[in-house]
Formats: sequence, C-alpha cells, structure tokens
Amino acid sequence: MTRAVHILRARALPAVALLLFACAPSSDDRRGDTTQPAATPPAAAETPTPVESPPASKARTITPEGFGPLRIGMTVAEAREATGKPIGVDDPGADCKQMPLDQGSRAVVLMFVNGKLARLDVNDNSVSTDKGARVGDSESRISELYGSQVTVKPHKYSNGHYLVVTPSGAGESGNRLVFETDGQMVTNYRTGSVPQVEWVEGCS
Repeated sequence: MTRAVHILRARALPAVALLLFACAPSSDDRRGDTTQPAATPPAAAETPTPVESPPASKARTITPEGFGPLRIGMTVAEAREATGKPIGVDDPGADCKQMPLDQGSRAVVLMFVNGKLARLDVNDNSVSTDKGARVGDSESRISELYGSQVTVKPHKYSNGHYLVVTPSGAGESGNRLVFETDGQMVTNYRTGSVPQVEWVEGCS
C-alpha cells in the first residue's frame, strides 16, 4: 500500500469519526424517548341529573281557606287523613275543642266546632300566611300586605288591636284572617270561619 494511500486514510478517519459522533444518539436519546403521547382523558363519569328542588310552595302557609292540606270545614276524620297526624278530640261530645296540630308544639292549634274544623291559630313565627305575614310583623306591614282588606278593631284586653282581613269576594259568610297585636306588632294570628275566627277566648 502506498504512502499516499496511508495519508488519505489518516485524513479521512477524523472526518468519519466526527460524522459518527454527530449521528450518534444523545444521552437523552439513549434513554429512550420520554415524550409520552397525550393521555386520553378518562371517560367522564356519568353525572346523575340533579333532582331539582321543588319550587317554593304555599303548602305550608296559612290562607283564609286553611293550612296545607287542612281546609276549614273538614271533619276530624278528614283532617287525620289529610295530614297523616293522630288528630283527635278527647271529648267527642264537646261543642268546641282546641288541640295542637303537632304534639308538644303550640305553633299551630286547631279548633273543631261541632266536629268540623272552624279555625287555626298560629302562635309563633315559624308559619307565615301566603302573603308572607308572620308573628312579629308590625301593624304597618300587615296594612301594606293586605291594604284595604284590613279592618282595625280595638283589642278586648289591651291597647293592641285586631287586624281583621276580609279576602276579596269572601262576603259576609266567608273566612277571615285575624292578626292580634300589642299595638305595635303581631303577637298571634288565626284563620277560619265567621264567627269562630273572631272568638277572643277561643273555646273558653
């Protein structure tokens, strides 16, 4: 082999080595491509359709006709069936009898006259009327809510008043709402038929 060939080979080796170095995988390449394909997001769990809350209901408000399923004029048996509560009259022969709707609570008290629901009394602010009136409201608020339907009468035993609400179209034989006040705010109220709804002492 001639000297010239040796020289050519000697010159070519560094170039070949440089080329091989350039083409060699980097240390990162030797570890493998760490780039992962975009993970496919897991299928979203099927979200149950939320159960919508029922709209604000008037089922637990006092109206001139009654309270929820209770209606003025119901018999004791009808009131029991409507509410599912053990409503009872201790003395079936009594002309007038009052009892709480819920045992141990005086929030709502029922009055039965001659075996029929004649009136409901509300004694705390847990129950409102269908217009939003409650125990603790001012006399002026009752006037704002019921306007010209309100008749103001003097209280029998104090400086307060009876704010008697006659619903539109009720007529003389219709039901009434009566708000009893201390002269400034409502201390209790009731709904029912005339004349029982206006009895000051209830069944007493």
